Amino acid sequence: MAVMLEALSSSAAALAQQAMELDLLREQAEFMANHDSLTGVKNRRAWLADCERIRPTAIAMLDIDFFKQVNDNYGHPVGDEVLCEVARRIATVLPDDASFGRLGGEEFGVMWTAPFESACGDVAAAVHVIASEPVHLMDGRELNVTISAGLSRWLGDSGTPEESFAGTFGAADTALYAAKESGRNRFVIAARPGPHAQKAAA
Repeated sequence: MAVMLEALSSSAAALAQQAMELDLLREQAEFMANHDSLTGVKNRRAWLADCERIRPTAIAMLDIDFFKQVNDNYGHPVGDEVLCEVARRIATVLPDDASFGRLGGEEFGVMWTAPFESACGDVAAAVHVIASEPVHLMDGRELNVTISAGLSRWLGDSGTPEESFAGTFGAADTALYAAKESGRNRFVIAARPGPHAQKAAA
């Protein structure tokens, strides 16, 4: 009887261990499906899903300035280091309820549910925190990096949620282009209504 109880106890412990391992594997698989494999922030699919599921107050597009030159002059491994460090620094100035993702290449997106004024402060902080000190590379070199950003309020619910998101996303992208055109290392707030933008202090 004692032997049987011991065997049952061992089997139960083994099953519990297997269940824990399966849960861990599921969590890892879910994380990998929703996060960028290089930077660890949300991937494009997961970030867009957040924007479509939650009514945001603002959306920003952020882009590393002259990133192609980084890859061309220093190589893609250094470019990867820069991407990871930029993502890490931006994440440090964002609130927990903001959704932050890498949309592809050197472009990132942020979505807020907090008041628009908070989003403005966060974008200004992101631009500043990137330019505040060089990126320290693993080989000991330092690289000065800046970002540009375009920020748009949520453009309302006059159409479908998809139309409202597309309009807001487009306005933020247009504002990002304006930031690039006006000198980089700054952010621009998209004016309402329409895609025109007004400059904000970097």
